[in-house]
Amino acid sequence: MRADKLIKYIEENLENDINLDTLALENGYSKYHFSRLFNRTFGISINEYIKRRRLTKAVLLLDSGSRTVTEISMICGYNSNAYFSKHFREEFNLSPKQYLKEDCFLYLLQEIKIGDKKMFTTIQEQINYVLSSYNDYEDLISLFATMEQTVLVKKDQFTIEYITTTQVKAKKGQHYDGHIIWEVSLNLLNGTCDYYVIRNTSFLRNIDLTALYKDGEEIIVESKNSLTNESFKSRLVEDKRRQYQLDFYNFGEDALEKSKEIENTADSYSIEKLTAKISDLVFKSKNSIDYINTINNSTVLYSFCFMKTIDLIGLMIDDISNKYSLFVTAIVNLNTREVMDVRKTKLPNYGKSLILEKVEDNHYNIKNGDKFIVDFKVIRGQDLKLYNSKYRIKNDNNHSDLY
Repeated sequence: MRADKLIKYIEENLENDINLDTLALENGYSKYHFSRLFNRTFGISINEYIKRRRLTKAVLLLDSGSRTVTEISMICGYNSNAYFSKHFREEFNLSPKQYLKEDCFLYLLQEIKIGDKKMFTTIQEQINYVLSSYNDYEDLISLFATMEQTVLVKKDQFTIEYITTTQVKAKKGQHYDGHIIWEVSLNLLNGTCDYYVIRNTSFLRNIDLTALYKDGEEIIVESKNSLTNESFKSRLVEDKRRQYQLDFYNFGEDALEKSKEIENTADSYSIEKLTAKISDLVFKSKNSIDYINTINNSTVLYSFCFMKTIDLIGLMIDDISNKYSLFVTAIVNLNTREVMDVRKTKLPNYGKSLILEKVEDNHYNIKNGDKFIVDFKVIRGQDLKLYNSKYRIKNDNNHSDLY
């Protein structure tokens, strides 16, 4: 059943018992996958949509004055007046009889109109669309249903928080096509907003975003490896905002060519495991000299003072099969012993021949002799304001990224 026909069926059967098991079976899905597909498509669960559309119909019938509350509850698919009143109060914070007596204003859910969904190339373009289109829709669910991969997180009288994505087209000689996942807080009254990058998939080799949706209270991110066709499911979790962040940007031709045979290889080091490994190095040290000695006697590839008390650490961890090495970079606060951020990427096994080269403030190249391998940036200041989302990615095996 096409999306427009599904919505039409629901609208025509609001007074009846809409059996999701039967509806799912008729569309060739299990109840779970059918509900998940509806949620992904419209940004609202099918049960929530049916309930809110029934209550919208009830409010309009109450306004008409042509029916009693009991009659309206039956017309709107409720088997008992008490159950109808319970749902009405939960949604609108007052009973049907109170609504008839009091002067109040209710936000109702319109029927979702099916059309082409929009995907934007810049976050400002997307925000401008929300602001300019807001008054064209009776509710946010209908507005958000017009945008690809956009999820409403919370709303109050004037402010909304949502997660959305924009497309990225790679420039020549730079990273890859992909998407940016954004956290947005937008004041609909005055148009002011804050937005933060959660993840830019164009920095990830062969990994791209395929879906963003809500499953209950969880925000789900699905991604796919274009080489292996393997799919991953992750979720967004709230965390504290950071003082620094790291990210890899570009890979040299030598690294890219040699990496093809290791792309499918899974590593056993989660970000959490690597953080613990680096924390252990730091906590072994009682002072700065002791710290230097500990680093020199470890598997650390390089360590240097990025800022006073802030150290940048690079590790190369060899895989048991000797097919590849895991290149890890971390930023550490030596005063608090806190590992502030950790990033990893798989590289061909270069041994310990890799060297660090500073390109400019916050930007570093990793080279093998004169061959460029990979670069990374320490994100801080104004750039950090853009990248410092409160959300982190956690996937099914508890790794902190889209892998």
